Amino acid sequence: MKKLYLLLFTLSSIGLGAQEMQERTFTDSKTYLNILAPSIGFEMGISDNQSIMLAGGVRFLNDNITGSQEGSLNPFARLDFRNFYSKRTGSRYRSWSGSFIGFTTGYVFEGLTDDSESSEFEDENEFHFAGVWGMQRNY
Repeated sequence: MKKLYLLLFTLSSIGLGAQEMQERTFTDSKTYLNILAPSIGFEMGISDNQSIMLAGGVRFLNDNITGSQEGSLNPFARLDFRNFYSKRTGSRYRSWSGSFIGFTTGYVFEGLTDDSESSEFEDENEFHFAGVWGMQRNY
């Protein structure tokens, strides 16, 4: 029985050592690939707890108001500013993970598909700016 307790203690110690948190460092950059909205992003740190993310890709837009099945592929560009924070003082994060607050701004360009004159679907260039709050986890 003592051997079983010793084995369990040893295995749990190894597991606890594997869960140690690393200090967050924003000196490096990180690249993201998104499959749902085909895009690529590049995040780089600008201070100990702030980062800027640039992203670009293609989105599918359609018109749900008229009920038509028409749509277009629209390229987009996005810029995010993120300020990472901790609710508990002294807690540590792993690199590029944590809760953040910031803003996002972006531009969606006109569609890549050919619009005929009979098409009911109209796509236009779109600019957006919004405040964001979220969580980012990287493993």
